Amino acid sequence: RAGVARGAGGRDHGANARRGRRDRRRAVRRAPRPGGAM
Repeated sequence: RAGVARGAGGRDHGANARRGRRDRRRAVRRAPRPGGAM
């Protein structure tokens, strides 16, 4: 999770709040970077 948070930065947090924290966790488990989420 730490690595993902670093790559995502503040922008990912905003998107995460809109989609949902649970959804973001699933994407993170699949890939080390939240590129798909963004």
